[in-house]
Amino acid sequence: MAIALLLLGAAIAAQSPQAPPPATNAATIVSLERIRAALDRPAPLRLPSEGPKPDFVVNVIEKSWFDRVMPPVDFRSGPVPPGGLYAYEQQQRLDPTAPIPLFSIPLLPIISSIAHGFSNARDAQSSASAHREVLRAVAEYCAAQPNGGTSIALCMNPTSIR
Repeated sequence: MAIALLLLGAAIAAQSPQAPPPATNAATIVSLERIRAALDRPAPLRLPSEGPKPDFVVNVIEKSWFDRVMPPVDFRSGPVPPGGLYAYEQQQRLDPTAPIPLFSIPLLPIISSIAHGFSNARDAQSSASAHREVLRAVAEYCAAQPNGGTSIALCMNPTSIR
């Protein structure tokens, strides 16, 4: 690859440079006349460089996308005790000799999960007792019918009740 580039460079260098065609006097005279005509024209109007100074200046600086999505973290306040500063201050006022906890466990989700489980169990038990009560009522109804309610579909298969 390097040899090919070296040979290409040698071939380009070996070519004789071509001289530009000689300029004609007529073309040079025309261009000089055109330059003199442009210089003889009056200067264009320009606005004065010094005008009234502004009373105030407004700089608009947009936050970058990263700064808007992820604000900078402030490490100046130091570590936050478990439970937050207000919980720590309250604990210090209640018992100043109490040690600072190393960590805290949020109990609300655990308690909520346990309460939800108890609620589901209570609902299932209520549903089962209601089902037994309906079956007992159907059995009493069928017993009160003539021939034990053998001609009634409900009395033939009481377990079909959902």
